[in-house]
Amino acid sequence: MGGTDNRWAFLKRAVSYQKCIRAGGKHNDLEVAEIYFSQTAHDVGKDLHHQTFFEMLGNWSFNDSYSKEDACKLAWHFLTEVLSVDADRLYVSYFGGSNKFNLPSDENCKKAWLDIGVPESHILPFVSENFWEMGSTGPCGPCTEIHYDRVGGRKNVGHLVNVDNSVVELWNIVFISLLRTPNGDLHPLPSHHIDTGMGLERLAAVMQNVPSNFDIDAFAPIMKYISSVSKRGSYGGEVGSEDVGGRDASYRILADHMRAVVIALADGVEPSAVDAG
Repeated sequence: MGGTDNRWAFLKRAVSYQKCIRAGGKHNDLEVAEIYFSQTAHDVGKDLHHQTFFEMLGNWSFNDSYSKEDACKLAWHFLTEVLSVDADRLYVSYFGGSNKFNLPSDENCKKAWLDIGVPESHILPFVSENFWEMGSTGPCGPCTEIHYDRVGGRKNVGHLVNVDNSVVELWNIVFISLLRTPNGDLHPLPSHHIDTGMGLERLAAVMQNVPSNFDIDAFAPIMKYISSVSKRGSYGGEVGSEDVGGRDASYRILADHMRAVVIALADGVEPSAVDAG
């Protein structure tokens, strides 16, 4: 974070593409992840947008190369003008503050979204969901997220953000401005950085106008094949209590794991009982 001496130290801005497999650690989607502010659990297959393997797009600002206002503008421009995503279906969230850690609400972020033209009813404060940290120590900070209403044609569904499968997070913009020490204290970093991440599969679902990640062109043939060899019938895209017997969740788990294994093998990762191999 600006203090390293290596061949990338000259970078002020960057974009990234990552193949991500999360099968362990704090941010994995297979088990409960305990963090400072709350406990969250995301089980692959139980919803329509979490995966073991996913592709993540990102852009970065190092050492105050651009501001949080700039980051919000860039993201909004890309989604609404470059990709022509319907702005009325977008909701943004920001860090609402924490008394426990004496952190104020990120009002500058809220103002940035208001200045862009996002209606106040589409700007929502959260705590744990909008504070990012990779581990129990290290760089961290508040974040802002852009969420998409998969259904459309309805007004003011902000109450469904972070609650319902029909409104899904597209883009997370992290303002790395703090350092958490081993005793849990938070200290400001000497310079600020921005790290963003957007799930390619989630974006593909928006652009292809399909109900979920598991309906995009990368997953559709896999889901079709699983349905064809199963004796449980065709995939129906149901979740929760509507997924009677857990059939659709099982199909999603199979598709997700098959894809993750194939990608890992193609990249030379082989099964092993030693370390992560």
